[in-house]
Amino acid sequence: MNQSTLISRSVLQTLISAGVTTVVVSPGSRSAGLAIAAASASQAGVIDLHVRIDEREAGFLALGIAKESRKPVAVIVTSGTAVANLMPAVVEANYSAIPLVLITADRPEAVRFSGASQTINQVPMFLPYVRAVVDLEVEATLKDVEDLANTIDAALSGRRGPIHVNVQMDMPIVPDALDDTWLPRPTEHSASVHVMSANTHDNDVAIEVDARGLMIVGDCANGNLITQAAIMAQRLGWPIIWEPSANIHNAAMALDHGPLICPSLPTPEFVVTIGTVGLSRSTLAILKKTQCHIAIHDESSGPNLPNPVLSASEILDYLPNYVSSPEPSWLALWKSADDNAKAVVSAALAEHGLTSAAAAVQLWNHIPDGDALVLGASWPVRHVELYAPARTGVTVYGNRGVNGIDGLISTA
Repeated sequence: MNQSTLISRSVLQTLISAGVTTVVVSPGSRSAGLAIAAASASQAGVIDLHVRIDEREAGFLALGIAKESRKPVAVIVTSGTAVANLMPAVVEANYSAIPLVLITADRPEAVRFSGASQTINQVPMFLPYVRAVVDLEVEATLKDVEDLANTIDAALSGRRGPIHVNVQMDMPIVPDALDDTWLPRPTEHSASVHVMSANTHDNDVAIEVDARGLMIVGDCANGNLITQAAIMAQRLGWPIIWEPSANIHNAAMALDHGPLICPSLPTPEFVVTIGTVGLSRSTLAILKKTQCHIAIHDESSGPNLPNPVLSASEILDYLPNYVSSPEPSWLALWKSADDNAKAVVSAALAEHGLTSAAAAVQLWNHIPDGDALVLGASWPVRHVELYAPARTGVTVYGNRGVNGIDGLISTA
């Protein structure tokens, strides 16, 4: 067995052992050994394999799968400018804390900076947007490859994000004709290590909040945290202003048009934000005026915390057990304003025909239960936030890390 085949199979086995169950491949000559190893793993039923010709598309597809599964997804590309095409998806994965494992094939280190075909300095390309970089040399040992599992675990703990594994390949790259068929071992690694779940804290300790409160819930990859927030808001009698990718629009306390009504209502004394918020200026204004802003951000131990998380009175990676005596008049005030706004919005949309806002609301209202909706940045997501009513049955995704307008179709 040649060295490139040995390393390719070892890299795939290490990914599988680290809990990776989905791999996206963009074909290329230098990455052929890695692609063949991935195909063998797919045929063995160990991974789900997706093939995309365009590397930029492959990157965003891996991003979308990782968003939905909440587990790390690997993407394999060949050397040179093929690697550079992953950059937009890598940047989004960094800022939205989505775990991607970038496997980039490379020529041997000896030909770097020599003008060789399809050869650039790939190693630092994704800095500072990756959690770790590993450059496997041509003569890498099995121990070097096996250490990748520890690298993946370390990089994906805390604030998750992409990691880059650069694999130098020398000729011959593909398996020899007499090589045995490779059968990868099923994982013995607990994939749940990488699932984005709430940290464990002693929530039996009740914290009394003697204030009129509000929850603002934004983009958050932690479904458990969203569920906790919905239950707590109902118990406290606090209204919820939601951004579409928060996926809390089915909660009992979710307002239909929170961003539209909040400027005309008294400023809440206590505001809890969940995830990354700030889609509307009106909600950002509340955070500047409130007496107390508690930001719940379950990746708060890592870098690149977004505003307004950084400006909060306190940043926590779990939702405390807040208790309070509900004030019915406070909730009634918000609900009454919300009902009035609903009537005004409905009349305005009907009067002006098929505007972009009306189209967004029509789509929102008619998506069948159980379907998913991927919303683009800028006006599409804002139209839904401002004008679409709360509803059940639909899951929303969006690239809210950088709010870029590119890669949406591939992410979906």
